[in-house]
Amino acid sequence: MTSDIRARASQTREASQKLIKLSSEERANILETMAKSLIANQKQIVTENAKDMALAQKQNIVPSLIKRLALTPKKLQELANGIRAIAKDKEPIGKILRRTQIAEDLIVRQETVPFGVLLVIFESRPDCLPQVPCLFLVAIFHHEKQRPLCFVCIEKKIASLAVRSGNGLLLKGGSEAYHSNHILHQLLSDAIFEASEGRVPKSLLGLIENREEISQVLKLEDAIDLIIPRGSSSLVKYIQNNTKIPVLGHAEGICHLFVDECVGNTVTIDDVIDIVLDAKLNYPAACNAVETLLLHENLFCQHNNSSNKHGQSENNFTVAPAMKIIATLRMVFVFLKTTEGFFFWKLQYKGVKLFGDESIRRIVISPEIPPLLHGYHHEYSDESLSVVVVRSLQEAILHINRYGSGHTETIVTENLDHAREFAQQVDSACVFHNASTRFADGFRLGLGAEVGISTGKLHCRGPMGVDGLLTTRWIMSSQRAQGHCVGDFDEQNANTKRAATYIHKDLMSVLSRND
Repeated sequence: MTSDIRARASQTREASQKLIKLSSEERANILETMAKSLIANQKQIVTENAKDMALAQKQNIVPSLIKRLALTPKKLQELANGIRAIAKDKEPIGKILRRTQIAEDLIVRQETVPFGVLLVIFESRPDCLPQVPCLFLVAIFHHEKQRPLCFVCIEKKIASLAVRSGNGLLLKGGSEAYHSNHILHQLLSDAIFEASEGRVPKSLLGLIENREEISQVLKLEDAIDLIIPRGSSSLVKYIQNNTKIPVLGHAEGICHLFVDECVGNTVTIDDVIDIVLDAKLNYPAACNAVETLLLHENLFCQHNNSSNKHGQSENNFTVAPAMKIIATLRMVFVFLKTTEGFFFWKLQYKGVKLFGDESIRRIVISPEIPPLLHGYHHEYSDESLSVVVVRSLQEAILHINRYGSGHTETIVTENLDHAREFAQQVDSACVFHNASTRFADGFRLGLGAEVGISTGKLHCRGPMGVDGLLTTRWIMSSQRAQGHCVGDFDEQNANTKRAATYIHKDLMSVLSRND
C-alpha cells in the first residue's frame, strides 16, 4: 500500500515540476479555467453534494455541521470569485528577498520557490480546498461523524493556491463528502489539463480514497516536505504525534484580550465592549476568537474609590454594606457603566457566557459569574469566556505567556507605552492594540486566501497566504571568466590573477533576475 501511495506522490511531484515551467500568466489562466468550470458545472456539483447532505442527515450529524457541508450556487459563485482573485495576485514564485554583491563579478540572490510536496490535512471545511496552492498537497479529511468534511470548497481553495504557488496536490477526502470530493477532483483536474493544453498532467491533483492510507502517508517523510493541518485540536495533535514530517499549524487557539487600566477617555467603555463582543461572538468557533478576558484591577479600584464615603478601602475589594443593599434590591454592582447597561450584563445580554475565577467572583456580585469549569489553558470554541482580574500589565503578560497557545492576543488601552510593552513581551504570533483578535486572518491582514495559521516559529508564523507555501533558495552567479573559488579570497592569493576581495554590498535596489 505504501508503495502505491509513494508512486502517486511521485507522479504528483513530477506534475508540479511541469507546472513550474509555465509562466505566471499561464498559471493564472489555469485558475480562470477552474473558476469557469465551477460555475459551468454548478448544477452537477450541487446534485452530487445533495447526495452527501442526504447521507449526513440520515447519520444524524449536527445540523450546524451539515450546513458547513452544503454547497449552494451562491457559495460556488463566491468560490469562483475567490479563485479569480488569487489569479490576479502578484506572482509569488521567484520573488527576490535578498540580493548581494559578494565580490566584483560575483552576485547572490535569495528567491522564493515552491515547496514541492505539501500535505494539507483538513476537516469540516469544504470551503478551504479551493484556496490551497498547488503545492504537492496531501489533503486528508479527518473522519469524525460529528465533524463532516466539506471537501468541495476546501478543494477549490487549496487547488487554486496550489496552482498559484507552483506545487502539486494530493487529496484525501472523507466519506461524508464522498460524492462532492469526486466531482470537484474531476472538474479541477480536467480544468488544469485543458488550460495547460496537456502540458500539466491530471496527476497534479491526486486523490487518495482509502482511509487506511492516512497512517502510511504520514510516514512518507522523504516524499512530503510539509504538512498543514486544518481542523480540530485533536486532529492537529494526532498529526504532530504521528509523523516526522514538519507540521505547520496550531493545535489550539487560546486567545486573550487584556483591558488595561488606561481606558475610559478616547477609548470608551462602549468601545471596550464592542471589541470584546466582536472578538468572542463574531465567530465563536474560530481559532482566533477570544477565550480569556483579562481585566486590570484598577478598573475596579477607580470605581470603588468613588464609594469611599460608604467606608470602602481604596485597595480592598470588599463590597461596602450600602453597595450590598443596592445589589440586593436592584442587582446592580459592576465596575464599569455604559449608556446601555453594565459591562458584564451587556456581555451576557449579547450572548456571552461568562465564567470567572475567584479574582473576579469576589468583586462582582451581580450579574452572577459562575466559577471556571476548566483551567486557564482552555479553548471553549463557543460563546463561553473566562474572566480574570490581574494586578498589573506585567501580570497580564505573564498570564498570557503561561496559559496562552501563542496564537493572538490583544491589549485595549489608551497608553501607547503600555501597548508597546505588551507587544514586545507577549510571545504570540499576532499581537494587537485596540483591535479584535478576529483580525488574525489571512484575508483581513491582506494576504489573500488563507492557507492556515501557524503558532510555531520556523518558516512562517501567524496567518499564512500563498507565501506560506513557498520556501527559498540561493542563486549565485559569477561573471568572471575563470569563475570564483573560496580560496581566491585567501591572503596568500592576494597577488595572483585569481585574487578577490569580499564586498558584501546590498543590491536590493537593483532587482533583476538576469544575473
